[in-house]
Parts: sequence; C-alpha cells; structure tokens
Amino acid sequence: MRQHARAQAFAQAGSHLEAAQVWEVLALYDPGNARYRNAWRDAERMAKHEASSQLGKARRARAEGNEQQAVRRYLLALANDPARGDAADGLRELERTRNRRYFLGRSTRVTIGRPDDYLTEPPPPPKAKAIEPAPVAPEPVADDQVETVADSGALEHAALLTRDGAFTEALALLTRYFTAHPDDEQAGRQLTETWEAFGDKSLRNGRLRAALRAYERARSYAKEGADKLGAKIDALRKSLGDTS
Repeated sequence: MRQHARAQAFAQAGSHLEAAQVWEVLALYDPGNARYRNAWRDAERMAKHEASSQLGKARRARAEGNEQQAVRRYLLALANDPARGDAADGLRELERTRNRRYFLGRSTRVTIGRPDDYLTEPPPPPKAKAIEPAPVAPEPVADDQVETVADSGALEHAALLTRDGAFTEALALLTRYFTAHPDDEQAGRQLTETWEAFGDKSLRNGRLRAALRAYERARSYAKEGADKLGAKIDALRKSLGDTS
C-alpha cells in the first residue's frame, strides 16, 4: 500500500521515472497483477515523452539566450531519461561555451586549452583567512556573471561533468559557484572531492606534480578528511624529493 501511494504521488508530481521504478517494485511484489505491469510500462513511456519535451524546451531556451533555463531543462530531461546522451551533450557544450566566454580576455594566468597550467597552479598561502577565488579562476566575477553561473543546477551539472571526466569544466563551474556561495557546505564538499578525484586521475597517469597540486587544492577546501589528503600529499612530496 505504501509503494502504491508513492507511485501515485510521483505520477501526480510529474516524476515519471521515479513512478516507473516504484511500479516495477510493485510488479515484483505481485507478478500476476497486470495493472502494475501496465502502469509500469505507461510510466516509462511518459518518462521518455517528458524527457523529449524537456529537451526541446532546453534547446529553445538556449536559442533564446536563456542559459539558466536551458541548464534546468537539460537536467530535467536527464532526470526523466538518464540515457539521453543528447541532453548530456547539450549540457557539456553549454558549459564549454560559458567557460570560453568567461575566460576570454582574462588574465594570462589562465590559458584556455592548457588544462595542466590551469589546474595545477599553486594554491594561495595558508595564512589567508578569507575565501579567495581559487587560482583556477581569474579575478572576481561581475554580478551579472555570478548570476549566470549561480543557478540551482550548478552542482548537478558539475557532477555530470566530473562523471564524464571533464575536470577542467567541472572545477571551473564549482569554483565560480563556491566563490558566489562560500557558505554552501555541499558545494565545498563537492569542490574538495572533485579536486581529489582529479588528483587521483593525475596520479594514475603518472603526472605526480599535477596530482600534488590537486591534492593541495582539495585540502585547502576540506573540512573533513584533511588527514587523508595530508597523507597523500606527504607521500607525493617524498616521491618528488620535496620535503618542504
């Protein structure tokens, strides 16, 4: 009965994929119940239809220059059908466009197309008390630029980019978002974890210096797990012959 109520609530809220998953559970509870199987198929069909609808709205919003709305629609499309590669591609392309616009003409400390320099610049001195934009980001952004990136889907978008290995875009997005929202603990944790994941990837690829810088950057944001990061940093410094 509880599962039945959940399925109906998801359907009424327009969360068709979640409703399909609950109907699937009900069909497993009662395999002979044709109503459950039919509801499951209907919910899956509606989820795919909703994903297509949201994708179309995302493309229209982007064509109209409304990037925040486009991001939201792309995410809604993926929420209803995670297999929609065109929605994921649209998100990635939109973020690349926004990054190019953001970095173009900025300080030469940031070089577009040079992820090693961009992601491995040393962190600020530990004595700094205020949260400053990380070296991956240029000078503080203007208010209109902050509004462009500080939307409700920023963290979800960054997680998608990280999952696909697009660390440059993910870290740029997270850093800008966290600069605008320094009290957002979830953003801080995600930024820490993404830097650490980039460090792990660099380490696997034999790029020890890049891994060291990434771990140092992760520790500068970490509120938890700093000891684990410290152990990684110490081990890498010894490997590099850097005991400072």
